Amino acid sequence: MALCAVALTACVSGSAAGHAARPVAANRMAESGRFTIEYTANGTRRDVLLSARGAFDRRHRRYAMEVGGTALDGRWTGTPRRTVSIDGVVYVDFPDLARRLGASTPWISARVGGDDLPGVQSLDPTHILETLGARGALVERGADGLVRRITMRFDAPGEDGVVLTVAYSDLGAPVTIEPPPPDQVTDETEALTHRRSTPTGG
Repeated sequence: MALCAVALTACVSGSAAGHAARPVAANRMAESGRFTIEYTANGTRRDVLLSARGAFDRRHRRYAMEVGGTALDGRWTGTPRRTVSIDGVVYVDFPDLARRLGASTPWISARVGGDDLPGVQSLDPTHILETLGARGALVERGADGLVRRITMRFDAPGEDGVVLTVAYSDLGAPVTIEPPPPDQVTDETEALTHRRSTPTGG
């Protein structure tokens, strides 16, 4: 149910301009910080096809992500618009799923365990470059050696191609991630657990 960040890169992973990974320095993501992801039309960089922004606090097991872009305009109804994960509970602003479950609130929640439900740890720079291939990738670092920005170009059949940009900011700085107001959330843990465990036949 939760939005996995690596899924944003997977939609073009088979079209990367290069396939040989060139490893980034062995440092991992900071304990806290913010990130943005953007797919834009190759060349113009004006048409934002898909974007995400969020924050992470790994020490306190808190993660947040918000997704947008023209790809969501009536076509990606199966994607949560906002996802918050706190101590193994995921909260999603997911109107399509909420309607299917009969929830009367804009947010639904479920306790599903795990420390990184939105998949923020998949945004580790090393993981991105190893997954998509690093040839031609522009990697920008800060004075501390941590990656601040990765820019990669991809071919897209029938299109001019797209540019993927992943940027990191406020690394190591405290971030505030809170759950939505209780009166805006319906707990659907039981319904979702039952749905996963019920045979579908066939």
